[in-house]
Amino acid sequence: RRLAAMAADILGVAHVPVDRSLPMLGANSLALIRLAAAIAADQGVDVSISALFTARTIAQVADLVRDAPASARLLRHTGTPGARGDDDCFPLSGQQEQIWVLTQLAPDAVAYNTQFSLLLHGPVDVDALRAALTRIVSRHEILRTTFHNGPDGPVQTIHEPWPATIDVVDLTGLDDEARASELAQRIRAAVATGFDVAKLPLVRWHLFRLAPQAWRLLQVEHHFAHDGWSAQLLLTEIRDTYDAIVTGNEPALPDLPAQYRDFAVWY
Repeated sequence: RRLAAMAADILGVAHVPVDRSLPMLGANSLALIRLAAAIAADQGVDVSISALFTARTIAQVADLVRDAPASARLLRHTGTPGARGDDDCFPLSGQQEQIWVLTQLAPDAVAYNTQFSLLLHGPVDVDALRAALTRIVSRHEILRTTFHNGPDGPVQTIHEPWPATIDVVDLTGLDDEARASELAQRIRAAVATGFDVAKLPLVRWHLFRLAPQAWRLLQVEHHFAHDGWSAQLLLTEIRDTYDAIVTGNEPALPDLPAQYRDFAVWY
């Protein structure tokens, strides 16, 4: 029942029958990655994505969890975040180590550049948006983290909050065809510009004004900063923080129980 509830929440459906094929219910690779993470957090069992693809149904996933060998049992963490300090160094998680190795093999590659683009309608208060992004950077340590070689291997360093900057470009003076061409060219250039993972920032924002009431916000970041799973959370927090600031209110976001570097330490 717990596994079925997790799957239903991830797939956005009311109920997941235990004997129905998860792929047939819409479970793609990203959904199965989320399910594996949920199982690890709730059951303390490391189930591989390939095993979830093979299992296919919740009943078979339950068998995997129940029969998991001791080597797949995760060490439970205390739930207590580590002490905070300025420019502290911490180990990388297993996922981060994989990305680190590949970035060392091809430091100039942009394969780990990710981006999302939003079309905004109506007036945009650029100062309020900049303030909202600065709040988000302060809230999430991973957005102010750099990665380096340490004496015992790669480490991540958490830095003090930094003020977000937005590259604002006004394209309203161009005709429709020229504006579309210029926008596409600028987005391609922004996404193709790499990051030095040893230096801040590992996330950039670009705001294009297309018309008096039409804007496009582009965020480009290194995969170290976040992934597709966390994009929706980030977008929601940016929206809620911006809405609060532009109306003169204090953003009311829930406290974060932990940061990503805590996860890296625990596991």
